[in-house]
Amino acid sequence: MGWAHGTLPDGREVGYAVATTCEHPGCGTVIDRGLSYLCGEMHGQDDDACGHYFCAEHLYHTDAGQRCQPCADAPPACTCETLADDLAEALQLLDRLATWCPCADNGEQCANTDAHALLIRHGIRKEPSP
Repeated sequence: MGWAHGTLPDGREVGYAVATTCEHPGCGTVIDRGLSYLCGEMHGQDDDACGHYFCAEHLYHTDAGQRCQPCADAPPACTCETLADDLAEALQLLDRLATWCPCADNGEQCANTDAHALLIRHGIRKEPSP
């Protein structure tokens, strides 16, 4: 499917055949509403981009893709789902570390002090006996 012309759910017309001006305040550069001028990667589908259209002077190429200045300066979007996924992954790694740790909660000094300190901090292992 091409994007010469389309309509977003919010009623905005988009596509490279739709003429408009740069949406940066005070800029009157004539552009179109094609992907080349979009803050984001796809019309109406980016959570971490505003979805407005900007001329080359007001659109920046970042690691996240094309962004206007406010979106380029914003911290990455973070959702509860991504935090929950990251936490679940960290807990799985911690469980694997607990089974790998050679001291096996027998009070011996662990050779991997960083790993053992992490297990102690999270209550999975006890402090070694003096």
